[in-house]
Amino acid sequence: MLPEERLNDLAAREIAALESEGIRLTAAEVVKLNALGWAIETPCARRELSRGVPVMLCEGVYLWPLTIQAADWFDRVGERLRPSKMDAIRHPRLSADLPMLALAYAMANCYAEGNPLDAEGPEASRAVLAWASKLKCTCETFRDGIQSVIAQQDAPTINEESETPSIKPGEFSVYLAARAGGTPEYWERACSVGYAVAVFMAILKQAAADGAPLPNDPKLLATRAFGIEVERIRESRKVIANG
Repeated sequence: MLPEERLNDLAAREIAALESEGIRLTAAEVVKLNALGWAIETPCARRELSRGVPVMLCEGVYLWPLTIQAADWFDRVGERLRPSKMDAIRHPRLSADLPMLALAYAMANCYAEGNPLDAEGPEASRAVLAWASKLKCTCETFRDGIQSVIAQQDAPTINEESETPSIKPGEFSVYLAARAGGTPEYWERACSVGYAVAVFMAILKQAAADGAPLPNDPKLLATRAFGIEVERIRESRKVIANG
């Protein structure tokens, strides 16, 4: 079976998101989203697109490459978590590795419903430790799983020492939405950081090469078209709902 003969992962993710909002897609809309998804996912970029490749930590638990939202939560909250005295008593073995557990927690909950990555401070510590206490894997498997996910995101980084100016996560997603289509929320929650950075770097390279006001790379144009189609579907249902 050719890849194009099955439902594209990126299209499947967006279709599920639309259906969770109560939007019932027509057959034509599903076909169009699937075609646009495959237009984005070229063979050479397949590994870095969409959500990335999940790594099974143990039965029922998968780690995903961090989304922009998840990476931001880990930088602001997860990496700085410290166990309270009560946490240390309840989870003496786990509490010593709380930042590492928080990283795995962010990877596991990138796409979870209910926004578990909104938690901060003691609430976040309790959530991470409660999640970790249910894991059924060895320490070695745990660390190997995290490293396997991190290895997927070996991509150009954006930092103060590079020629690229430092950009905050919110500004980053807004910029991507403006230049490549979709919405800021799409770039923050629905794809991996590796993919977002790859698209961002491609935009910069296009601009540097020919000074065009909009990138003309086929992958970027397809990504923009995909985001526009998703928003068109949402807006069309709002019109129907409002009579």
